[in-house]
Formats: sequence, C-alpha cells, structure tokens
Amino acid sequence: MGAFERKYLSPKEISEKFGIPQGTLTQWRHLGKGPAYFKLGRKVRYALDDFEEWLKNQRILTTDALELSSRIR
Repeated sequence: MGAFERKYLSPKEISEKFGIPQGTLTQWRHLGKGPAYFKLGRKVRYALDDFEEWLKNQRILTTDALELSSRIR
C-alpha cells in the first residue's frame, strides 16, 4: 500500500475511535512513547494501520489467559 493510499487520523479521531484521551496521546508524543506519528507543520497524524499494529503489540497475556489457552489446545 502506498503512502497516499493509507488512512491517516488526527489525535481527535484516534481518541474517538479507540477511546484514548487526546491528552494521553499528547503526553506520549512528548515522552517519545506510544504509536508512531507524522508531524506536518503543526498537525499530527497517525497512520491507521501503524496505530492498529502498535495497539496489537500492547497486548499483555495474564496467567489466566495463558492457562485458558493451554486448555484449549
């Protein structure tokens, strides 16, 4: 997928879609944490596929989830 075919969202749109407060996104950018983003002048944009991949990588398996997973196999 080319750069111009990707969907880009503003911090407000990310906040509305994923329930992450805009202030949290701002703080993460300030601290150099969180998902990758683009800065275009004063505007910040997140590539939706990058954000979803980052979110997927935030998954933490609990011991209960691991036990359930081993019982299913």
